[in-house]
Amino acid sequence: MPALLLHLAAVEELAGAPDLLSPPLARALGEDLEYARLGTALLDLPRFEGVRGGLQLLLPGRAPTGFAHLFHTRAPVAMGLKFAELVANGALVGREPGLAFACGYFCHLALDRALGPVATRLAQRHRGPRESLEEARRRVEWTQALFYLEHRHGRPLLGDAEIRERFRLGKRRLPTAGVGRGLYELIRLGAEETLQAAPEKRQVDAWVRGAFLHGLILSTPLAGASKNLMTRLSRRELFLGEDVDVPALMNEALGSARKVVERLHAFISRGLFSRRARERFLLDFPEGGLEPCAA
Repeated sequence: MPALLLHLAAVEELAGAPDLLSPPLARALGEDLEYARLGTALLDLPRFEGVRGGLQLLLPGRAPTGFAHLFHTRAPVAMGLKFAELVANGALVGREPGLAFACGYFCHLALDRALGPVATRLAQRHRGPRESLEEARRRVEWTQALFYLEHRHGRPLLGDAEIRERFRLGKRRLPTAGVGRGLYELIRLGAEETLQAAPEKRQVDAWVRGAFLHGLILSTPLAGASKNLMTRLSRRELFLGEDVDVPALMNEALGSARKVVERLHAFISRGLFSRRARERFLLDFPEGGLEPCAA
């Protein structure tokens, strides 16, 4: 699945084109982008727990386990709809922060569905003789993310302080402070009611701290020197060529994300989460597991 850095870039693009969104969505994403980042990062955040998670660029890759696997494979759409229902009830977080969080979450799902199968196919084709599929996909996803940022900004961003801010997943003064109680309860209840399992607050806080450490490393020369990000494969083979067009796939994913978050906003506005209403939503955006991404 796409690297977290690409997910964060996608949700910023969603927020950066307010004319393509209804005014309430544009306002929520514009004012509470940090919460949208948290929503889009959530499914991958367990990969970043602790210092080892934050330092994973400098360490060998490892297969997704625990909540990283559970979030991706067991009813991710149903969990997103539960988040939306909790936001509609308004008991845990404000309407706009909650809406931004839910929009970010569904942006992640749209991106995974558009780019994930392509990354897996390329990893299968280009994996080394002693390389696992997980390791090969990690290289492919990272290379695609770095090429895309260069494509969008006209320059490589690896080692740039700008990247660090993209890993700020909340509005607390210290990024290492973790998430607020209301946002944690939103995550806990959504996971518990959908998956019958939920992380503790200390775990979520450790995920957020590890992700910020990850972004901090990406903003330093250490990132450019990391062998885990290096590949001999070319832009034509992995990004834009006869067999792959990542910019077009990103446009497709963002178009899908805009449609689904507008449906989501209608759900939240009406507060209607009946079985029939959920079934109608799932006709347009079906349930289905996702392969856990290479962080």
